[in-house]
Formats: sequence, C-alpha cells, structure tokens
Amino acid sequence: MTNAKKAVIALNNIIDDQKLILTAYGKQIEFNASKLSNETLVSDRIGTNSVHGMVFKIKHGVNHSKFVAKSILLSNTPETTLLNRSEKLAFMREVTVGGNIGINKVGVPIVAFYIGKNACVCVMEHFTKGHLYMKHCTLNEFLGRKNISQTSLLKIINLLKTTLLKFYNITKGYHADLHFNNIAVVYKNISDPLRLIIYDFGSHTPFRKNVTLPFKTLYDAFSHIQNDFGNRLIDSKFQVQKNDKSGLLTLHGPGQPIRSNIQLLSILLSPTALKMLITNSPNSVLSKRKHQFKTPPSSGSGT
Repeated sequence: MTNAKKAVIALNNIIDDQKLILTAYGKQIEFNASKLSNETLVSDRIGTNSVHGMVFKIKHGVNHSKFVAKSILLSNTPETTLLNRSEKLAFMREVTVGGNIGINKVGVPIVAFYIGKNACVCVMEHFTKGHLYMKHCTLNEFLGRKNISQTSLLKIINLLKTTLLKFYNITKGYHADLHFNNIAVVYKNISDPLRLIIYDFGSHTPFRKNVTLPFKTLYDAFSHIQNDFGNRLIDSKFQVQKNDKSGLLTLHGPGQPIRSNIQLLSILLSPTALKMLITNSPNSVLSKRKHQFKTPPSSGSGT
C-alpha cells in the first residue's frame, strides 16, 4: 500500500471517529467538524511531495467543499522516535500559526487538527474557499507565465509588501522557509492577481521578545529582521547554498529562519524592485525577458 493511500485511510478514519479539535480560528467561524463525518470523501492529492505531509481535497458527496486536509504519517519504531518528535513539533507550529485568528488575511487558515500515534491531521480552508470561478497557482508558477504583463508584476510586488507586513504582525514571527513555492497567487483572471496566500508554517519562528509590534511599515520589519539575523549568527558557523526549487538562497545554521525573509524584503524595498524580482525568479522565462521591462519608480512608503 502506498503512503498516499495510507494517508487517505488515516484521514478518513480520524474524520469519521470525530477526533478533530477546533483551533481558535475554527471556533471563530463556528466550523462544525461533525458534518464532515459520513459525508466526506478525501480524494485527489494536491501538489507534490512535501517535507511535512501530504495534502488532499475534501468532497461533500459530489461537491467540492471549501476545505482540504493534510496528513503526516508517523512510523512507530525506535529508529524514528526523534523524527516523529520533530514532525509533531513542526505540525504544532503549523497549527499554532494557521489556527490564529486573523491568519485568513494573509495565510491558509487551519480550522481543526488531531495528533495521533500513527498520524497528524489538520483541516484547512482551500486557497479559493470553494469558489469554482477562482483559481490559484504558486508564485513561482505565476512568474513563469509567458503572457505575464508589467502591470501584473507591479501588482504582485504591492501584494507581497502588504501581505508580508500583515503576516509579520499577525503571526509575530518569521515564516522561516519563505520562497516562491510557499506563496500562492489567487486570481479570477490570470492578468489580475487578487491576493497572495502564504502557507506551510512548519518552520515558523517567533520574533525575539524585544520586538515592538505592530510594525508600521515594511522598513520597520526589515530593520528588526536584519538585527535579529546578525544576533543569531554571533559565534556560529553557517553556509549559504542555493535552493534549486525556490531560486532563493538558503542559510544552513542559526540564521536559516531569517535569511529568506531578508532576501525577499531586500527585493521588495529596492527602488528597482521589479527588475530584482525578475532577476531572482527561479523561472528562466522571466530571466530571459527582464530587458523588456522598465525600472519602476520607488514606492516611497515601503508599506
């Protein structure tokens, strides 16, 4: 039996046994987990392999619901004890951030979860919230569209600025694995991106206690993050490597949770943000076309 099949069985068993626990966000929207039982079919898998679990669509009868489910299988052997502990800690970080009231403004809300001996499961809102006329893709995929316009790119930059600022203030920490494949673009028309959604919170790292929130501008956030980055690297060894999937640099060591945030913020706050976004895109289509775009004026406020 494949791991995907095992994950589906675990999901359906937990849903049918009504073991799901509501998050703060789930309680706020009055999510009724019992309605999933006996009406739910966990079906097609979404996306590719992930470090932390597999995601599946949820259906009510023949209709797609506004929710998806994530399952992390655990192996109960002496050799995997530490791995299981690590997986559960990552899962709880994701639930803590995703279950936060207000996360729906910037990220994927988690409405319910369960931690078991053989699996960890959570139910999340879908990027499109079940609206059939809405579509989504990763930011990496969006930047790779051949017909992407300068107007669309400028809107992406503005959406990134507002979304990141809200994310820092709402979650009070770093995403810690921030790259083009962990940000979704939601749109009705591909030429008009409507919103960005940050997801995959398993590596989320809280700010240090001396931070003053909320940040008023993205420059305020950048300043704190740079200082925090420097403090965490004192007397430590680290190595910078390129992440082939994200196109961004990954720092292995104490600064890893912060490095990707600094790089993306450096792009967004630059007077040549459009050019830098194209240059740093992992997609070759944009890199080859970068000479076609003019440098935009500085945004000034940085928000």
